[in-house]
Amino acid sequence: MGYRSGVRSSLVVLLVLAGCDSAPYHSQIGEIEGPDSIAEPAAHGQSHWRTSHVGSATLRAVTCAGDSALAVGDRGTVVRLAPSGEATVEAPLSIDLHALAVGPHGAIVGGAGALFERRGLGAWKRTALPREKAHVRSIAVVGEDSLVVGGLLESPAGSVGWAAERSADAWTERRLELAPAVFQVLRTRSGKVLLVLDSTPLLWSHRDLLVQLLPAQDVHPRILAMDETPRGFVAVGIDTAWTIENGRLIRELRQLQMRLTGVAAAPPSGAVAVGRASPPGGRPGGVAWYREPGGAWRRELLVPDELLIAVARCGPRVIAVGERGLVAIRE
Repeated sequence: MGYRSGVRSSLVVLLVLAGCDSAPYHSQIGEIEGPDSIAEPAAHGQSHWRTSHVGSATLRAVTCAGDSALAVGDRGTVVRLAPSGEATVEAPLSIDLHALAVGPHGAIVGGAGALFERRGLGAWKRTALPREKAHVRSIAVVGEDSLVVGGLLESPAGSVGWAAERSADAWTERRLELAPAVFQVLRTRSGKVLLVLDSTPLLWSHRDLLVQLLPAQDVHPRILAMDETPRGFVAVGIDTAWTIENGRLIRELRQLQMRLTGVAAAPPSGAVAVGRASPPGGRPGGVAWYREPGGAWRRELLVPDELLIAVARCGPRVIAVGERGLVAIRE
């Protein structure tokens, strides 16, 4: 999709105060390096994970939907995962699917500006995003008929970040010229919506555009995914995992032979990060790391020749999905 990268880049955390009249959230986030917190990896098969494959299409996103989980991916694949682990493949939709969210209703975004919505277990109905050529990466349902999407728009000069909010059947769009993409849209427990970019810091509500510069650094990491924890946030990007607490970005895990693509809070108060590992002299594979609160990151799962892409907490379980229909469940 043409994401731009550079040695000198800045972390961007956008906060959309969707339907909220409180004052904007202001943070001062500067990266610091935490203590060496990498534990020895657990042997394969000695953790609490079980893996299976559902079909052959790559699954790119997963979220909790009541007691079950929903996952979506290539070739219009929609999979419902019951608490027992039983998988039900729904009738495929008409296009590759990128992300989904569940709230008062369910919503899925895909290629060519496609948006699918449904209530309960009814049929998915296709509606439209305000721009067909937007590359949408993430979505959050924030109200009965309200949602926020984020991604990028292509331009002759390269990609630019883009976000749009739908409220009362009307769309409000923002072109974020200082950012190459919106990597994630995350609805917090307080009802705010967090947008994650990797360029100049901005703070946006649907009413106002505010600019807030974070402490400058020569090298600032690209954050691809975040999730909320009881004490703040956990974040991953490329080969590193961080926590964000009390305005501090704390680096906790770095593995150069690894690419992290998803992260989720894990019960009771831990976190799980997933991606792909390429160990020297070993077979590459999908990897899952787990961290207890205040503890070390420990590799719990390595699935050879696979890639884990996304992860979500669903009640007492953590569910990760990836290439070729891979589903990994931590109980």
